[in-house]
Amino acid sequence: MPKSKVLIIGAGGHATSCIEIIEAEDKKEIVGLIGTQDEVGKKLLGYEVIGSEKDFADLLELTSNLILGIGQIKSPNLRIKIKENFIKKGFIFESVISPVAQISKHAVIGVGTVIMHRVVINAGVKIGDYSIINTGSIIEHDSKIGNFSHISTGVISNGETSIGNNTFVGSGTIIMERINIGDNCIVGMGQQVRHDLSDHSKYVGN
Repeated sequence: MPKSKVLIIGAGGHATSCIEIIEAEDKKEIVGLIGTQDEVGKKLLGYEVIGSEKDFADLLELTSNLILGIGQIKSPNLRIKIKENFIKKGFIFESVISPVAQISKHAVIGVGTVIMHRVVINAGVKIGDYSIINTGSIIEHDSKIGNFSHISTGVISNGETSIGNNTFVGSGTIIMERINIGDNCIVGMGQQVRHDLSDHSKYVGN
C-alpha cells in the first residue's frame, strides 16, 4: 500500500516527536515542514521547512494532509488558530499514533490527535480531536478527554475520569478515579488530583 504524503506544521520539539512516530509507524511520507517565514530553509531531522502559512496554494499542490506538530504548554490558542486557518484553505488533519502505544480496540481517538510512544489507552476511552497524549501516559478504562487538551508525559488518569477541552495536565500527575476536570484548566506537574476541578481552574498544589 502506498504511503500517504503529509506536511507537518511546526519545526520545534513537538514536531521532532511527531517525525519520530511517523518514521516508526512507516505509513506516511513526510514531504516537508511548515514553519514561520524565518524558519524556511531550516532542517529538522533531515526534513526541510518548505513554506509558511502564506504559501497555502503551493503547499496544497504537494498534499492536503497535515499533522499538527506544534506543542501545547498551557494554552491551546495557537494550535486552534492554525488548525482553523488551514481547514479554511482545504487541508485535512491526520492523527499520529505510535506503533508502540497500546490502544484498546474499544477506544475512540479523534481527528488530528497525537498519541506518543508507550501510551496505554484502555477500553471505553474516548479522546477528542487535536489533543496530545504524551509519552508514557496511561488513560484508564471509560475515561474521556476533550478537544485540544494536552496530557503530558507520564500522567496516570485512572478509570472513569473526565478531562475537558483545552486543558493541560502536567507531567507525572495522577488523577484519581471518577474525577472530573473541566474545560480550560491547567494542572501543574506532579500533582495528585483527588477532587473535581471546575472550568478555568488552575491546580498547582496538592
